[in-house]
Amino acid sequence: MIQFDQLQQQVLAVVQANPPKNLVLRDCVGAVLAEPILATVDLPPFDNSAMDGYAVRAADVTNLPVTLRVVGVSSAGHPADCTIGTAEAARILTGAVMVQGADTVVRVEDTQPAASPHSPDTQSLDTQSPDTQSPDTQSLDTHSPDTHSPEMQISEAPSEFVVITAAPAPGANIRRAGEAARTGDELVAAGTVLNPGHLGLAASAGCSELSVIQRPRVAVLSTGDELLPPGAGQLEPGQIFESNSTVLAALARSMGCEVTTHHCMDDAASLRTLLMELAGSHQLILSSGGVSMGGEYDSMRQAVAGFDVEFLKIAIRPAKPMAFGRIEESILFGLPGNPVSSVVAFELFVRPAIRQISGLAPALPPLIHGVAGEQLPRIAGEFTYMLSTRQDSQGSWVSTGGFGSHVLGGIAHAQALAVIPPGPEPVAKGSDLHLIPLWS
Repeated sequence: MIQFDQLQQQVLAVVQANPPKNLVLRDCVGAVLAEPILATVDLPPFDNSAMDGYAVRAADVTNLPVTLRVVGVSSAGHPADCTIGTAEAARILTGAVMVQGADTVVRVEDTQPAASPHSPDTQSLDTQSPDTQSPDTQSLDTHSPDTHSPEMQISEAPSEFVVITAAPAPGANIRRAGEAARTGDELVAAGTVLNPGHLGLAASAGCSELSVIQRPRVAVLSTGDELLPPGAGQLEPGQIFESNSTVLAALARSMGCEVTTHHCMDDAASLRTLLMELAGSHQLILSSGGVSMGGEYDSMRQAVAGFDVEFLKIAIRPAKPMAFGRIEESILFGLPGNPVSSVVAFELFVRPAIRQISGLAPALPPLIHGVAGEQLPRIAGEFTYMLSTRQDSQGSWVSTGGFGSHVLGGIAHAQALAVIPPGPEPVAKGSDLHLIPLWS
């Protein structure tokens, strides 16, 4: 009999992290980053506007309202070919290069278009000859007010003048070059599981491909004459619908593995041939069934004869029996055939192996801590009980029921396995628990 934590260390001693490879960005979702992502340019690469509005000099918008002459437009990809001087402004759109001479952006909602430098009730900083416009002259605009709504400024040419009705603090609404990151800064650390946001960040930094750990290639193999694929027809006496490969394949895929699924009848020669074929193209082989102690009718023991595979008794329940070893260069996990036992064995032994192969640290996910929300069962003797549990509305942990290793419903609704050491008495309500998170 071996303790489960001892077997975990044996498993990790024989698996190694895969080498890295370069992948284009679109193929990197879910992969583990082998080398950090570094900024190849400043982010953003230039000063730019944070919103649609007008680039101005803060000194010109201290006394409001004020009318400024519009001398240019800066839009995304098309910087303005001008320099802002006294009493001048430039139309600017979100993301556009900041205009030379300007130090502030006034948002478009705080402006009004004008046809002259003397719109009603505004200050004027116009420096034209005084005989062209009387100080007492009101606006000379004869256009219909409907033709100059602020919304039209985004798509149409700007008015010759703009009225600033409100202004922010100097320097407002400008994204400064390099404020998010400088060239050479680390954007994402090695060992990160890449999500779409990471890929967007890499693209913005100029990266077209990334160095990632090669994904583990896993074969999931179910064995047994009694198994019928779901949807294959009506069950005959003694048959059951096969579910283990569905669960195990989904677990491996959720960890970023490349997965193939297979089935073999209880024929030792056929099973041996299939195992050798899979070993040539997969790093891990996950079989379910055929590892029980009284398995004179099971073909797995005969199929792996001569390979470095050991049939083990683990001091846990469920998932007491398991096979582990090598078939040529592949690692075999012979998991129990009972559905709950199969999931428990995956979480305890296969998940840490996949994490280590994938370059994830720590390989053994840390336990979480909780409080028992009810009295929980314990197994007398030397067996550690891996009890399917979930959190209740109070945040405590309770059993999901279905204590048999064949009852998949209990673990399907579970969030964690409570690690309950052997002992003579049940676990009292309110006791501290050590838990292994499920499904992640």
